[in-house]
Amino acid sequence: MLGDRPETLARVHSLGFRLIEARPLSALGFSVLKLGTPVGLDSRQAVALLHARLPGVTADVNNVYGSYETEAAQVVSLPAPDYARRMIRWSGGEGCGSGLSIGMIDSALAAGLPAFAGRKLHQRSFIEPGRLAADSSHGTAIAALLVGAPDAAHPGGGGLLPDADLYAAAVFARQGGQSEADAFSIAEALDWMVQKHVRVVNVSLAGDDNALMALAVRRASARGMVVIAAAGNAGPNAPPAYPGALPEVIAVTAVDQQGAVFAGANRGSYIAFAAPGVRIWVPTPDGQGRYETGTSFATPFALGTAALEMMQGAPADADVLRQRLAAKAQPLGTSGRNPTFGYGLVQASTSCGVVASAE
Repeated sequence: MLGDRPETLARVHSLGFRLIEARPLSALGFSVLKLGTPVGLDSRQAVALLHARLPGVTADVNNVYGSYETEAAQVVSLPAPDYARRMIRWSGGEGCGSGLSIGMIDSALAAGLPAFAGRKLHQRSFIEPGRLAADSSHGTAIAALLVGAPDAAHPGGGGLLPDADLYAAAVFARQGGQSEADAFSIAEALDWMVQKHVRVVNVSLAGDDNALMALAVRRASARGMVVIAAAGNAGPNAPPAYPGALPEVIAVTAVDQQGAVFAGANRGSYIAFAAPGVRIWVPTPDGQGRYETGTSFATPFALGTAALEMMQGAPADADVLRQRLAAKAQPLGTSGRNPTFGYGLVQASTSCGVVASAE
């Protein structure tokens, strides 16, 4: 629930609610209360009570969001490790991203991974005290695609924006063998990133629409941040996935090296672009690396092309970036925007950083 004025708190207590935590999100311009429900009411009934007794209040269930499940690629018919870069016409090297602050909301990162040596990492955990952090593999992979150094076995790999400052917010905790984050922690992460003047954020999580999530994204957008989110891996008949389906967010689906959509990807009018996300090579905390599939792994490639537009002077505005990226996208499927591929496959508009050339 939003609002921390004494009269609001007194009214909430009189209705039988228990205050768990009050948190000012100053960069987003509001305060949020985490409340325990009155005895005998479930969470939905408690929200209805707040709406009835405090007209105009913004209140919602503290929805839980899951990390997108991924699929390890099969050992047959693996594409070249650098196919994703070639598909989006990426020509970048050391120095790319210099002066740009980017963000990711995901799991924590694996400590000591060689891919992050010398990188500009700023990490903070928003996991509730007392809870264990989720496995770090997913966040590690996404961060490596954004800023990581290539390794000897995959010299054509490495992060798209190796010289950018990466603000990495850990929001996923362990719950019954799964990873989950709540709307409260995601809003806190966005507030932190607004404070740090992060211009574009990679989000790879899914859940229901939520009032706190929507408000936090809307306020962050109004303050000069663009959120780029995975479209979802729940299949073609799944409902819209949030935050990807919010109007301020740029949602990204995954395609393979032939331009075919990932079979498990969501479909819908909210999907804006496609990017390579099938059999993407990523480093892993054990140092071995592997190929992964999912819309999570397409999102960094779309973020890279959006960041390139910003570095050429585009404002941190989702509508402007959609227009600029749509004008350069390679159409897939039916002409115009469609619910499978959006505007099409993102394309990089120019080179970035020091690009190595063949002898």
